[in-house]
Amino acid sequence: MNSDDAYIEVVRTALALLPSEKQSVLACMVVLHTSDLVLSDSCSLDDVAREVSGRKRKLWGVTQRHAAHIVASALTKDGLQTDRSAQDCWFASFASETPYELLECVPASFAEKVAAARAAMLSSPLLEDIIRSED
Repeated sequence: MNSDDAYIEVVRTALALLPSEKQSVLACMVVLHTSDLVLSDSCSLDDVAREVSGRKRKLWGVTQRHAAHIVASALTKDGLQTDRSAQDCWFASFASETPYELLECVPASFAEKVAAARAAMLSSPLLEDIIRSED
């Protein structure tokens, strides 16, 4: 498993727990874009070092386009092959409906969905924590 597979698996786990609606997917994208995913000690990824001196291993917050790729992949049956138009659709939806660069920018009306997405993502055994992205 590589880091992209891990992002996809975390989102797939979350979407199975969240209401089946567009807002849940967009909330996951906000978390992916604004947060770093701290890996559990048991998580082994081919492209992430097992040992990081004195620091937690993590997957960094991703670009909006990468978040679109991740959710499109998580929503496909095999998660491996996604239709480019699906990625473009999610990217456009994110840009027009939830273009938040920082968690502080998320309005209260959507913050509950983002918090639920974060909690659902944390149920993945791959993660130890989700923290605010470092600039």
